[in-house]
Amino acid sequence: SSNSSLRLNKSCLKVVFMDHQKDYNIYVDKIWSLLNRIAQNEKIFLIIKSSTRAGKNYHSSSFRNKYKNSKHVKFVGNENHSPRLIEWSDCVINFGSSIGIEVLLQNKLLINPYYLHSNKTIFEKFNAALNAANEDEVVDYLQDINSGRSVIIPEKNKELIFKEIFYGGNDAHDVLEKYYTNIKSEYLLY
Repeated sequence: SSNSSLRLNKSCLKVVFMDHQKDYNIYVDKIWSLLNRIAQNEKIFLIIKSSTRAGKNYHSSSFRNKYKNSKHVKFVGNENHSPRLIEWSDCVINFGSSIGIEVLLQNKLLINPYYLHSNKTIFEKFNAALNAANEDEVVDYLQDINSGRSVIIPEKNKELIFKEIFYGGNDAHDVLEKYYTNIKSEYLLY
């Protein structure tokens, strides 16, 4: 199975970096700088998951070549299902992608390095991630997590982001029941 390649030294912090599309207003050089810095830390097992949309990712052959034989940096694609990678991880680095919601739903730590792109996202709006303004802040979060220091994303912030996404800003309710009731009342009018 593809997950057999993800076995590692138990003392390593398991980090998944969710890669993004090249046309997503991203700062590619800053991404490679961050990944290079993380990859140099042998206390971290880093998985870089390529963008799910074919032809939309950007490549750094020099980065790949530098780490292709590394025991603690792996490059994976769609053969590794994102929710399974999240389940395996200790934390996920993701910015601006809806996969961040899955990270929060699985109650995993989400690092949002918002400085890697020029978009504004709901993860900053609701402070529903470990928001990082620069490379040092990302590395500090990783060190804190790895050393067992308490790092949390407030539950109320997660609830706010879920309320916005799942319930359109309204209080939690049974979405299917609401559709059913609306359809039924429309039907009864005719």
